[in-house]
Amino acid sequence: MSPEASELQRILNEQRITPVYQPIIDLTTGETFAYEALSRGPAESSLAQPDLLFAAAKKEHCLWQLDYLCRRLALLHAKSILQEKLLFTQLSHLQKRDKSFKNLM
Repeated sequence: MSPEASELQRILNEQRITPVYQPIIDLTTGETFAYEALSRGPAESSLAQPDLLFAAAKKEHCLWQLDYLCRRLALLHAKSILQEKLLFTQLSHLQKRDKSFKNLM
């Protein structure tokens, strides 16, 4: 197993994804009306940046597992910041086809 694959498995097994929330601003009022949930790998990891993290997951055929983990953690942690605001998440085509996807929402 390559070092990258080992690092990815460690991240997935230990659920070491950090959700971050990008505010979405209404340009007419200047108010935040929603957030977009984004995900980052561990800061000290070679897979900290999302492009590298998701590319490794695709290469190792575990993109669905990473997508699921990112979405689950984003929803779990968003409760404390959302209040009455909307939350947007990114969705891969793999998620939309999966029958268990509806259970996550």
